[in-house]
Amino acid sequence: MGRNSNPVTRTAPENPIILIPARLAAARLPGKPLAEIAGVPMIVHVWRRAVAAGIGPVVVACGDPAIADAVEAVGGRAVMTDPGHPTGSDRIHEAITHLDPKRAFDAVINVQGDLPLLDPAAVRVAFDGLADPDTDFATLAAVIEEEAALTDTSVNKVVAGFADPTRPARGMPTVTTFLFRVRNVPAALYKALGGFASNGVNMTKLESYMVGGAFAATQFYADVEAHPEDRPLALALEELTFFSREVKILGVYPAHPLRIAASARNGN
Repeated sequence: MGRNSNPVTRTAPENPIILIPARLAAARLPGKPLAEIAGVPMIVHVWRRAVAAGIGPVVVACGDPAIADAVEAVGGRAVMTDPGHPTGSDRIHEAITHLDPKRAFDAVINVQGDLPLLDPAAVRVAFDGLADPDTDFATLAAVIEEEAALTDTSVNKVVAGFADPTRPARGMPTVTTFLFRVRNVPAALYKALGGFASNGVNMTKLESYMVGGAFAATQFYADVEAHPEDRPLALALEELTFFSREVKILGVYPAHPLRIAASARNGN
């Protein structure tokens, strides 16, 4: 679940909508939404599961007319979107813009279009997480129990860190995950990250996200291999804070054995 000092929703949502992004041009299994299971297209199974959650209206955000036809043939609702969208989130953004220009819906539940066995109760769990007024978004996740899945790039993963930054103990191989937004000054990002280089802190991930769907403000998500109480990272975070409007640590957690092994091979 994500938290933000400027959340989009400050009260528990009361008028949600479920959107299911779907396209035919899947890299691993082209035509997947229309693949039949017991004589019914997969996307129809998913739509029925979402409807069974009983949360709100369910709309399939389609990249292809054939998907819309399949959904509408069983009484469902579909909306066409640009087939070239690179992600389901992009598709949902366009769909909600078309469906709700006045922003009457106060929450959007994204149900993946390839989950024909989805438990409707799971959709409710994700929605219930938004009852916390400090929570902007909630994502369902499960512990990965198969080691092969940990390195499989087709398996999505989330960071689930400890709420207490004193865990794990210092001295253990540790990863710290944090968000930050730089100040509006020249070369702010370059200056903000300088402390990590000068203090020898290994940053393994840096991703940027638009805030509010506009290029006027950008939020960064980062992983570093260090504990916040280690002096090098403490100094780097101090410098980052000076050049940032906001710095928020999301989690501090033990590095996975595969990460430790990779660092050892690379001499880190």
